[in-house]
Amino acid sequence: MIDAPPGRAAVAVETELKLAIAPADVPRLARSAVLRDATRSSPVTRATHSVYYDTPDHALRRGGMALRLRREGRRWIQTLKTAGRVDAGLHAREEHEVVRARAQIDFATLADTPLGPALDDAGFRAALAPVFETTFRRTARLVALSADSTAELVLDRGEVIAGDTRTPLCEVEIELRTGHAADLFAFAARLARDVPLRLASVSKAARGYALLDADPAPDGPVKAAPLVLVPAAAVSDTFATLLRHGIAHLHANEDGLVEASADIEYVHQARVALRRLRSAFRLFRDVVPRDTVAPVTDRLRLLAQHLGETRDWDVFLAETLAAVEAAIPGDETLAGLHAQAASLRRTARDATASTAADADWTVLLLDLSGLAATQPWRDALDAEAQARAALPVREYAASLLARQAKRVRRHGRDVAGLDPSALHALRIEIKKLRYATEFFQSLFPRKAVRTWIDATTALQSLLGTLNDAAVTQRLLGRLDGGDADSARACGLVRGFTAARADAVLAQLAPAWARFRSARPFW
Repeated sequence: MIDAPPGRAAVAVETELKLAIAPADVPRLARSAVLRDATRSSPVTRATHSVYYDTPDHALRRGGMALRLRREGRRWIQTLKTAGRVDAGLHAREEHEVVRARAQIDFATLADTPLGPALDDAGFRAALAPVFETTFRRTARLVALSADSTAELVLDRGEVIAGDTRTPLCEVEIELRTGHAADLFAFAARLARDVPLRLASVSKAARGYALLDADPAPDGPVKAAPLVLVPAAAVSDTFATLLRHGIAHLHANEDGLVEASADIEYVHQARVALRRLRSAFRLFRDVVPRDTVAPVTDRLRLLAQHLGETRDWDVFLAETLAAVEAAIPGDETLAGLHAQAASLRRTARDATASTAADADWTVLLLDLSGLAATQPWRDALDAEAQARAALPVREYAASLLARQAKRVRRHGRDVAGLDPSALHALRIEIKKLRYATEFFQSLFPRKAVRTWIDATTALQSLLGTLNDAAVTQRLLGRLDGGDADSARACGLVRGFTAARADAVLAQLAPAWARFRSARPFW
């Protein structure tokens, strides 16, 4: 917080990482060697009480703002937080703060803020009222992130209160005071390896509003949010945007993985997020040199392989085996095969839960977010690559899409005669093109993009079904115990997948012709 005399606002850009910690792990934080070695001031604990204001229809919330009065010791601090960005726990937003002599909003000090125009309306001012509050004990200390960077690290323990509803609060915030954002991420990664911490993307204000929702949206698997790019944005900045988008998608499905949820979409969406992240690194490889990001991309590859094991069993049980069971209801040998496959899936799902709960998961998200925030690859570019990285992304996207479409056409020559290995290679190239199209579609006319996506999706779906058949054969090799019952059940599934693959192969040539005739939209 930047102090200012009463009646005069202080404006700052808050850059902080928010990390969740279980109450049982707080003693481990106090004993952390990483924290002890970095601490540069004695910890100070204060009781803190905040009251958040909004209109009955939550106009501030809809505008991406939060207005509060916070009591710290004997003083009150009025704070307006404007809409910012949250990337893998990194909160970056503008703050307007002023010290108040009493617990009352001072509208005059808000006149030059983004809320100022709305406050010209006397009715709006009158409608502002307390909506929820937070009460917690805050323990704060100054830490040295590196020789050049410092931050304030605070531990907040308490609760968020809205009427008669309460929810516990236990989190660590690390706010950059001086120096570099890269040091903030590096320190957080070291701390996360020493203390069980998880990224937290939900602010205290968001927690309060969640308590107020009379009909909250149910928690569940999260698909990638719509991506809207700025045509004039530089290529390097756009790549950072894609990273942030992928991080948010992956992080949004983390809880379902940790809880080993029975909903198979958590693993599916997390795997899609990993694929999109890996595709972004591959597509932008001429402006993001691999050697500058290899420690991250290698971990993404290993994580994708790990989640792939769980996803393979999910698809086998929910789609392939389910279809055979529907065709031959009540077959006892299929029931035995189902039980065996379900057991192997539980093992894979538990392993995935352990992976998502491990410190390496949090560190990977921190490292990815650090890349997006600092763009360290810029320093490794030669003059030619720097020129490409500075191009407007729409121009770059057109050349990249054309190049990837050419690769697909080359791999798909004589599609009817391709062997399984070549079909698999074609599927990978089609998938890269599909992700590239989804990344850049907001830069081009919607109708033209839609036609292209439809043709690409149809081809990718057929090739995906062929890949599922190949995966099924591999999984059946683990399920076939050699006895009569398992041999019969595996034989039924093999016959079904073979027949389905034959049907797909018959559709492949028309789908390829449709793709070939689709007009490039770039």
